[in-house]
Amino acid sequence: MLSCLICTHRGASFINTLLNHLGHQSLDKRSFEILILDNTPQGLEGKIEGRGSLPIQISRNASTHGFIGALRNEIFRKAKGEYILFLDDDTQILQKDFLHKALELFKHTDADIIMPCAYGIASDKMPHYHYLDNYSFAARCCLYKKSILDEVGVFRENITAYEDIDLGIRMRLRKAKILKTPLLEYHHPVLFFDSLQKPLAIGQSILKLRAYYPWYLWILIYLNALRFLPLILVPTMQNRQWFKISWGVFLAPFMKERKAY
Repeated sequence: MLSCLICTHRGASFINTLLNHLGHQSLDKRSFEILILDNTPQGLEGKIEGRGSLPIQISRNASTHGFIGALRNEIFRKAKGEYILFLDDDTQILQKDFLHKALELFKHTDADIIMPCAYGIASDKMPHYHYLDNYSFAARCCLYKKSILDEVGVFRENITAYEDIDLGIRMRLRKAKILKTPLLEYHHPVLFFDSLQKPLAIGQSILKLRAYYPWYLWILIYLNALRFLPLILVPTMQNRQWFKISWGVFLAPFMKERKAY
């Protein structure tokens, strides 16, 4: 079985679009489950579409601590599948055989992790948006063998951002076998920073990671997160967005207030 894990804190319209795509999958519905952790202020009760035709389980969590890693771990502990698919609530999967192909790739390769190819969804604000990382450990759409997650551990529960990238670092240190494939694809809305809230949360999370890595490795992680600073010299829309990530990381040591996202 494949377990699709979704944490949501927004309105039902986002997740209902994703559930509609999952409902049109060619994979037999007995071969996958959909677990939703409802972290919305008002709750999703009565607002979820497809509950009668899809293998959906909804858990309610009203936590306001902002630790997305803890929420994802909570829903992970409920998963029964041999394979895990982490999804953002606004991810879109247009391939009707996406889940079937994912299981076939796990069966016929030695991959521990499968990264589908990402495509950005343009918006009125950014009609030419295209600079989503094609392959990423970001939990918007990444597949794992459950056994490798049990072995390495899932997400750190005391950081407010960067938890999926940190997991990716640990997977690389474990030398997990990673398959990046264009055979699977997903779409995701614009990653647009209107403020420094998320970049500062990333920076504060990286500072907390100092407790978990040797100093030389943590320095490399920190410097890598600063790599976008020079892009402000060529201030295109894309470069300004990436610059904000590194600028937030640079400013984080001087911020006393914890930033959540």
